Amino acid sequence: MRESILKAVSLGGLSQSSLSRTGKRRVSRFLLSLTLFMVLAFQPAPDMKGALIVHVAGLRNSNGQIIFSLYNRKDGFPGDSSKTFRYATSGIISDSCMVTFENLPFGQYALFCFHDENSDKKFDRTWYGKPTEGVAFSNNVHGSILGSPSFEDAKFDFRSREDSLKLKISYF
Repeated sequence: MRESILKAVSLGGLSQSSLSRTGKRRVSRFLLSLTLFMVLAFQPAPDMKGALIVHVAGLRNSNGQIIFSLYNRKDGFPGDSSKTFRYATSGIISDSCMVTFENLPFGQYALFCFHDENSDKKFDRTWYGKPTEGVAFSNNVHGSILGSPSFEDAKFDFRSREDSLKLKISYF
């Protein structure tokens, strides 16, 4: 019975019983290598993350700070800071600043930032809603009289180990 099973199992036209000791080692190494390859090849991909560097220019003075709100969904963009995916602040040097979002997962995002000139950590507006502090959005899109741009207009794809955005602050 055992011989019939061995004859039925053939490797490259040879039965297991007719393989030499060296041949058996080669087959064993091949099977081990194949198994190792299969295990490694079908591992889940590691989380893909990178660094997003944001440069902001066009600031009218160096008072206060720049506050950044990065959103990964349209819900809350740009007015609801409680729905911000990542938050950052930066000091101002001359008329520009820079901030880096480290370990940012690849995906789609929209960015809103404002020049918090009085350092109160609030986006200040007049009584009728006009911004009194400078603002910028990703893709350098602008709002209208009716409000801020949509997430769809401001969204961008982040899919590299390091990427950068260049924004220009607008004052109204």
